[in-house]
Amino acid sequence: MAERGLKTSLISFAPSPKRWPAALTAAIAMAVPVAVATFFGLTPLGLLTGLGAFTALYCAPLSRRDRLRVLPLIGAGLVTAAALGVAMSGSRPLTAIGLIVVGSVVIWLVQGIVLGPPGALFFILVFGIAGHLTAPVPIGGAGLDGGLVILLVAAGSAFASLVVVAPLLVPAIRRGAGKPTPMRVLFPEYRLSATDRRIATRLTVALAISATLGAVLGLGHGYWIAGSAVAILSVGHSRTLSATRGVHRVLGTVVGAGIFLAVASLQPHGYILALVLAALQFTIELVVIRHYALALVFITPLVLIISTSSSTQPVLAIVGERVLDTLLGAAVAMVLLLVSWGRDRRRAASPDAPGTPPIT
Repeated sequence: MAERGLKTSLISFAPSPKRWPAALTAAIAMAVPVAVATFFGLTPLGLLTGLGAFTALYCAPLSRRDRLRVLPLIGAGLVTAAALGVAMSGSRPLTAIGLIVVGSVVIWLVQGIVLGPPGALFFILVFGIAGHLTAPVPIGGAGLDGGLVILLVAAGSAFASLVVVAPLLVPAIRRGAGKPTPMRVLFPEYRLSATDRRIATRLTVALAISATLGAVLGLGHGYWIAGSAVAILSVGHSRTLSATRGVHRVLGTVVGAGIFLAVASLQPHGYILALVLAALQFTIELVVIRHYALALVFITPLVLIISTSSSTQPVLAIVGERVLDTLLGAAVAMVLLLVSWGRDRRRAASPDAPGTPPIT
């Protein structure tokens, strides 16, 4: 998402490299498990494999040979996040503490190894979703079996990795893939510049505030607040870009919530639902770089379809909380941006100001 100004960013598309191969891969990874589960009469379980399907979104610029080695590590991280979410799902305060601790570790790790988009976001969301799905019903959870949720995340991740590397079975593609890049070249060393540390600190503070806010307000999907704040601030090299991203996220979520309600009124199920998910995921990956708000228009119904599949709450209540949590996360992000802007202004005015350049 290039820094173009709010109005321009809303009415035009940013340039983007060719995205349809990655979009098609992500769509297949999301939809096929749902179709297979539908064949056995287990559509809701197929939807939960979507948590592992997020594996396919990582390291897209790498060659398939390199992703063959990296994606299992991503999958292991997502499964670990799910397992920790399940382990800490017994109470909302424990879940909030776990979200802060696990999310903070991932944020600092991802920032130091320069993992690239989507960064820490899906590890945080998988922790929160797994915790919500397995939390007791009396505290707002879905009460699902924890082992089953972890297994479905692992299955979704494994299938997504296979979809990504399957073209290597074609001899011509395999020959053109080149040699694997050594891991020490892909991820040379853990290093944090001064700017990296400031970004990671800001994300950690946003995560802590968001998790605490969700617990205090008693919100069943409080991790959505953290996800919204972290997603907005993840482009931390520019406050202007982060603020623009916040507006995009709110507008896209509101419109996307309306689209979900329209889709839900048609009650798609089974194979039709799998096709709907494929279309949503394909479109998301096609436009996410070019127009963030438009991507959120499709991300929101995708998330809500998965969230409502195993929930005991009314659909309208979940949709309302999604919008509220997005607004709260955006508010947290904006407050932190204003605080950091004011701090940099004071530093710039000080005659003893350090030489680290401010984030604009």
